[in-house]
Amino acid sequence: GDKLEVRLTAPAQNGVQVDKIYTFTKGSYLVNVRFEVKNTSSQAVKLGTSYQIVRDNSKPAGEGWFTSSYVGPIVYTPDADAFQKVQFATLDKDFEAGKDTAEYQRKASGGYVGMIQHYFASAWIMQPENGENLCTGGSCTIGIKRLPSNLYSAGVNTAAVDIPAGGSKTFAANLYAGPQVTSILKTIAPKFELTKDYGRVHIFASPLFALLNWLHGIIGNWGWAIIVLTLIVKAILFPLNQKAYKSMAKMRSIQPKMDALKKKYPNPEDRMAMQQELMKLYRDEKINPLGGCLPMLIQMPIFIGLYWMIFLSVELRQAPWLGWIHDLSRPDPFYILPILMAVTMYLQTKMSPPPSDPTQAQMMKIMPLMFSVMFFFFPAALVLYYVVNNLLTIAQQWLINRQTAAAAPANDAPKAEVLDKEPAKNKKKK
Repeated sequence: GDKLEVRLTAPAQNGVQVDKIYTFTKGSYLVNVRFEVKNTSSQAVKLGTSYQIVRDNSKPAGEGWFTSSYVGPIVYTPDADAFQKVQFATLDKDFEAGKDTAEYQRKASGGYVGMIQHYFASAWIMQPENGENLCTGGSCTIGIKRLPSNLYSAGVNTAAVDIPAGGSKTFAANLYAGPQVTSILKTIAPKFELTKDYGRVHIFASPLFALLNWLHGIIGNWGWAIIVLTLIVKAILFPLNQKAYKSMAKMRSIQPKMDALKKKYPNPEDRMAMQQELMKLYRDEKINPLGGCLPMLIQMPIFIGLYWMIFLSVELRQAPWLGWIHDLSRPDPFYILPILMAVTMYLQTKMSPPPSDPTQAQMMKIMPLMFSVMFFFFPAALVLYYVVNNLLTIAQQWLINRQTAAAAPANDAPKAEVLDKEPAKNKKKK
């Protein structure tokens, strides 16, 4: 059938017989765990249940400095209405000091508690989406701690109940042990999709994944879906980028005047006067000195959200793109995408005006090589996103540069006319 039961029977102690039954369902990552307790003694007994998940603090294989996600205990309860993470380092300090200072909700009327790592989650479900609440009346106690054996435990204890002499009682709970597939997580328990931990950029990453998932439903390939998503995001942000590039172009046009002011006020004590002159220059030229930075800063959370969304999407695990890319969650086996990343980044720097500072200019030359080496270890899906983003940025920069160049002669004509009049005036004076 579609269900498999595994029964474990413990030797009876003091007249109490306990059977533990695991029920596995075909096609499901949810495991039902129940205890069947029989009290064959002549006295009533009081028993509660403890559901724990125990693991060490090692990172998943293949994770490095630049490709690292949160690993450790998590808890969500409707009582705190917050997804809480407890760092292994905090539990280590508490263990060494003999204290319990970790911040998380101790009493629970529902929710879930467990451990997560990159792509996967294991959690006891106290309040299933469709099922009986394990913690009716707020009767559950959450416990997260380090054990003496250098292992860590996260779990839930239920309130003890009386089992009369000759009576029996069944305790049951559900354990989720599987991938962080958003569509599956949403069916398990309220807010269980938070175990795919986007962190502070959740507000950007979640809708971006919803869009990526929708595109995949149409296209049928995660690689091409990433390319189309990058194109859509770039198109939406084009007005901001256009504004930033135009502002930077204006700043470059007044660079000679700015250099002249620096020569006019070379001493540190003249800094205030130079700043006042610079602000006057900006006003006269109708330039916002932050005009090139603000649009970029506004976009940063979106790009960070894209990074984490792609990095944490288990849906990309073992998903092919084309040719040599058989798994978008793994690094490019032939380093083709990282090399393309370096080439496109180099082209970007060539299209940008060289910085006036020699140190910055040197850094701009080295950065493509540095990023290329770093991206050797990134998942292919992430590098694909950056390559496409760079290509679109190059096209965008080329277009804006053309627009700026086309507008320049019209703007410069009046200035040329004024400059031509100056020698004539001087000749009359002579």
